[in-house]
Amino acid sequence: MVVQEAAIDAETAQNLANSYLIDQVGDLLGAGSPRLSESGHWTMPIVLSNVCQGVLGEVGTISVNAETGTIRFSEEDRARVKASARLLVGTASP
Repeated sequence: MVVQEAAIDAETAQNLANSYLIDQVGDLLGAGSPRLSESGHWTMPIVLSNVCQGVLGEVGTISVNAETGTIRFSEEDRARVKASARLLVGTASP
């Protein structure tokens, strides 16, 4: 089996995901460590954090196509992430 190198590396994928999350979803969200899937996507956990409390926890996942850099994140994903973030913020101690 020959493994082909991805056109988009892990760091670039994470930067693309972070930019998307900040611009399109919420500025307290960030992408965690990327893992390359067999389907050719970098998949990363979405982490909620703030300056005072640090990392509060994971609220979903986001994927980046390893060949094109296209973000894979649906409106349903967005709704789930926002709901999870609200729930997590509500349970976090000040």
